[in-house]
Amino acid sequence: MARKATGQVVVKEAQRGQVFALRFRAYGERRYLTLGTAGEGWTLERAEDELRYVMARVERGEWRPPVAPPVVELPADPGFHEFASEWFDRHVGEWRESTRLDYRWQLAHHLLPFFARHKLSEITVQEVDRYRQAKVRAGRLSGESINKTISRLAQILDEAIEYGLLERNPA
Repeated sequence: MARKATGQVVVKEAQRGQVFALRFRAYGERRYLTLGTAGEGWTLERAEDELRYVMARVERGEWRPPVAPPVVELPADPGFHEFASEWFDRHVGEWRESTRLDYRWQLAHHLLPFFARHKLSEITVQEVDRYRQAKVRAGRLSGESINKTISRLAQILDEAIEYGLLERNPA
């Protein structure tokens, strides 16, 4: 008869408050699975429920250890073209077809022709204003469409901030 899988809830005090985790054996190895903090809604009761759920999955052979997300390797100051292209590739599966086509058009026909040779650190408030003025002078886009391309630029640069590549968003 198979041995019943067992484990325990671990509660640790940390700077961010109580942290709940599970410690158990699965597939011949000792495992440690962090669940989250009390601030994220974890309680002892919820952690115990999760432990029962995980142990049942281990017993059925269904549980798999979490896979760490791939590490994005970027140079310290990548070019806008490189970063924007990788941004698009990272998120393309999240968008509807019409959104994907719109974002690709904004990048290919407007943002990349202007910013492609810029390093991220070279995109300043002044450069964004220069872009806006160039688009207004060209007269091919409405004010709303120009603002949409700047919103896309801001969205891309927000991710650069999250990656620690920029201090603030000039868009």
